[in-house]
Amino acid sequence: MNAEKIDNLWEKYIAIADIAEYQKKYLKTLGKFLMQEISFLYKIYAYVLEEHEEEISERSANNVYFEIEDNTYILRTDNGGIVLKKEAMQKLIIDMIGLFEDILPLGSVVDLKKEGIIEDKEIENFRVVITKRFLGTGEGCYYPYGGVVYPLGIAGSGNVLSFTPAMIEKVIYRGYEDELEEVFLYQMKMELIINQRRKSMGFANADERKRFFEQMQRENVKNGQKG
Repeated sequence: MNAEKIDNLWEKYIAIADIAEYQKKYLKTLGKFLMQEISFLYKIYAYVLEEHEEEISERSANNVYFEIEDNTYILRTDNGGIVLKKEAMQKLIIDMIGLFEDILPLGSVVDLKKEGIIEDKEIENFRVVITKRFLGTGEGCYYPYGGVVYPLGIAGSGNVLSFTPAMIEKVIYRGYEDELEEVFLYQMKMELIINQRRKSMGFANADERKRFFEQMQRENVKNGQKG
């Protein structure tokens, strides 16, 4: 998605963000600095999940600082920033990743990380063709990707493998994309992340995962598929 559309989404997100008005001007600047720093956002997210007794200070390539001091979470530049409690910072980082992270087009081919998927060490890679995006009708969460194993395609019950960007080890081939793809991604991120306040399953807790899969199972039964 191009920078103009990402900027537009960020403006709309800030307008409804549950953050004090005086901090929103800094939030706008922080977003512009971090739009291309997804790995830094994932690093911050990992810090927020953990319990820290010592102070933490990290700096991004664009000189954005993340700090933890006395259970207060700070995201700032040299000209100012925002100060949030743990839960609020966690939600903000999740939303920033969801809005800023690139989504591959249909037909893209990726190798997934084998950990937790397959145990056979002799298998060199676990290659998947992306056939769906933004899966899940339940409240709260969604899977950014669905795909089929290459070169087998759909087999058995016809279910696809659902996965998140963090599970991708390597992009082998990027699929076709045009202006319609840009519009689709904009509309989906607007609806799921901003309007419905949903997040990727990569950030779901145990209870959210349980509710999601129960909902998916009900949908599969409704559609005549096996759970």
